[in-house]
Amino acid sequence: MLEEILHVLIHAIKETLIVLPAIFLVYILIELFEQKVGFFKNGKFLKNKGAPFFGAVAGIIPQCGISVMASKLYEKNLIKLGTLFSVFIATSDEALILLVTNGSFSTAGMVALLKLVFAIIIGFILNFILPKINTDNQDEIFSHAEVCAHHRHEEHDHEHEHELKEQNKFISFFKKYLLVPLKHSITTIIFVLALNIIFGFLVHFVGEDKITEFMQSTKYVQPLVVSLIGLIPNCASSVCVTQLYLSGGITFGSMFAGLVSNAGIGIAILFKNTKKLKRNLIIIVSMYLIAVALGYIITVLELAF
Repeated sequence: MLEEILHVLIHAIKETLIVLPAIFLVYILIELFEQKVGFFKNGKFLKNKGAPFFGAVAGIIPQCGISVMASKLYEKNLIKLGTLFSVFIATSDEALILLVTNGSFSTAGMVALLKLVFAIIIGFILNFILPKINTDNQDEIFSHAEVCAHHRHEEHDHEHEHELKEQNKFISFFKKYLLVPLKHSITTIIFVLALNIIFGFLVHFVGEDKITEFMQSTKYVQPLVVSLIGLIPNCASSVCVTQLYLSGGITFGSMFAGLVSNAGIGIAILFKNTKKLKRNLIIIVSMYLIAVALGYIITVLELAF
């Protein structure tokens, strides 16, 4: 019995460590992208007529900063609800990273493409049918935000120059482009390891055939359950949903449903405003229903083709 447990644990650790270098490399690339690209920093791209398109494109980037930004802008009445939904639906957190680092490039591409298309369509539809928000003071607010950001940037530059005189440039580079990505990688890999161990024990003691049979018998219920997991405002939910798919525990349609409902910690930002609890509940229920509906659509298409 002990030998069987050790065998499962060792196998799970090996399977997890294989993808660690790739995950670490992807996080380094994302950090470089975030530092060098300034287009997504002030959120102004979310207020024009093409906002759902740009919001969806920004949401595809594997990080939760865009959904947080969108939530904060929506709280200030600076963007429309459809734009918020376009960002939320497109957001996938660690999902695309896990799919790519596991060699599932076509699946990652399909998830990104479908999420992008649905996010744009739903975003534009909601912005068209819902009442317009008050945009009279938006330019003034954004202008003020840009001025403040400019001053902060100048102050940051002076502080940064002073810091560079006091500490080695290599240390600054190490912290920004190695330590931060490593921290994200370790957090992700811990979730992956935990799920690999759980699924490893299930396969070993229950049997792969029985698990496959159970999965096939519950594939029409899976989108309902997995969409609930996706609503958890944490990167662990996207890791859980994706890893379940990679382990063969759920169908592609179910994974897609869970990733559509997953908006990172953007949802948590909305719920900080306790005065608008009813509004927040309507948003989260709507996200769930959209995710379930899209999950079933993909499941039907899977069966058809």
